[in-house]
Amino acid sequence: MISALLFNESAGWTSKRNLSELSDRDFALVERGIREQQADVLAVLLFRGGIYGSTELITFPDDATVASMIAGFDAPKLAACELGVADCARGGRIFQEACLMVGGCDQTDAAALWRYVLARDGLDPTIFDRVAADLVAKIRAGDLEGLRIRRKPS
Repeated sequence: MISALLFNESAGWTSKRNLSELSDRDFALVERGIREQQADVLAVLLFRGGIYGSTELITFPDDATVASMIAGFDAPKLAACELGVADCARGGRIFQEACLMVGGCDQTDAAALWRYVLARDGLDPTIFDRVAADLVAKIRAGDLEGLRIRRKPS
């Protein structure tokens, strides 16, 4: 099971948590997990390690500090839901955490909650959707470069 090896120094992981500087062995593990679309690997990478939303797709006004800080971390959670490796339903942990943090608790799921909250705050309600869709497309295509997953320069 590859996911048990990721970020596990006791199992031989030698890289830092930064996925853009992986040793050859660690890169091969991550690459295999993504190319094979292993659900547990995708979940670990989206929740614990280094796959974040593309900041190029996110533009916030200067005073939207909370949304801008959360976007890179919560959009990957929506991607995990889209990939079927997480639960974004109203009763799920992702929804509950967002509800407690930003409101929108009367929405149907986490994606709807974020669209509501962003619109409520005068921001583009599709930002998280676009970032999550970009991540899902790159993961499904096995686009490691697009996900900023690289070997450490020698």
